[in-house]
Order: sequence, then structure tokens, then C-alpha cells
Amino acid sequence: MVKSNLVAKRRSIFRSIHITLFHGLVLWMGFGLLFGAVCAKMGWQSGMEQFSALLETNASRFSLPWYQSAGWYLLTWLLFFAVTFFCGFWAIGQPVILAAVLCKGIGLGSLICSLCLQQGWSGAGQALLLVIPSGLVGMFVLLISAKEALRFSTLLLKAFQTEELRPQMTHVRLYCLKHGLLLGILLAGALVDQGILCCYRFFIVS
Repeated sequence: MVKSNLVAKRRSIFRSIHITLFHGLVLWMGFGLLFGAVCAKMGWQSGMEQFSALLETNASRFSLPWYQSAGWYLLTWLLFFAVTFFCGFWAIGQPVILAAVLCKGIGLGSLICSLCLQQGWSGAGQALLLVIPSGLVGMFVLLISAKEALRFSTLLLKAFQTEELRPQMTHVRLYCLKHGLLLGILLAGALVDQGILCCYRFFIVS
């Protein structure tokens, strides 16, 4: 009875830690969005153009054919997704994981603010229809990936202190399985993105 209570208490503590970690990552991403918007507002966008392919700081993909636009969308998210995934296998990869989340937030915030500043209400409509829906899917995937990567990376770091905490093969398989599911969600997000873009071109642009 006592043992079962201890197990239940331990699970509740772990669950609360997971929730707190996710909320912290959401706030961290939000800070990146805000910082990117401030950069665009203060005219620093020209200095960030060299990172546009990674940070998604321009809207040029909206005028591309659907397959190129989908590839662009996947590229900009898969790069950061790959960083968080592989850094999860690195015992000191936590700073890189946090940097990936921050950089992607800066790119999205800069893109949304730039559209609004350069094109007014038209740009705000583009951001609302073409950037935010698919961006929410991508952010959800990246945040969950970052949370799992931080947990696994921390587990590896603790394994250097005691062998009892060394991750088993089941942990590795579960980690890869979760990221496989997240990759599927990201691919579905690309389909949603292209569906919205096609509707936008058919009903609004044309």
C-alpha cells in the first residue's frame, strides 16, 4: 500500500514537471516571437535576411508552385526539428535545443510583423490565413520535440553521475517513436498549409 502510494506520488511529480517544462518552452517561444516582431518593427529585418531560409523571415514561398512552397515549409521546420531530435542524444545539448526554439520564434515573429508593416491590412490577412495556422502546427511539433529532447538529454547527463539512471533501449525506442509521430503531424501540417494556400489563391487572389 505504501509502495503504491509512493509510485503514484512520483508519477504525479513527473507529470507536473512535464507540464511546467512545456509551459516554460511556450513562454520561451513567445519571447522569440516578440523579439522577432520588435526586430522587424525597428527596421532590423535587413540584417536578418541572410537567415531567411532558416528563420522563415520572408513570404516569398507564397508565390511559388505548391510543391516548392510545401518543400520550403518542410525545410524550415525540419531543420529545427532535426536539431532538437539529435540534440536529445547529447548530454549537454540543452542550450542548443533552447536556441533552436528561440530562433524559430524570432523568425515567425519577424515574418508576421513584416507582413503587417509592409502590406498593411492585406499583410495582416496573409499572416492570419497563411502563416499562423501552419505556424501553430509547426510550433506545437517543435515544442513537444524540444520538451522530449530536453528530458532525454538531461537523463543522459544524469547517467554520468549514476549508472542506475542510464537510459535503456526502451527509452530510446520510445523517444524515436514519439518523434516519428511528431514528424507525421508536421507532414500533415504541410498538407494543411498547402490546402489553405490553394484556397487563398483560388478565392482571394484570383
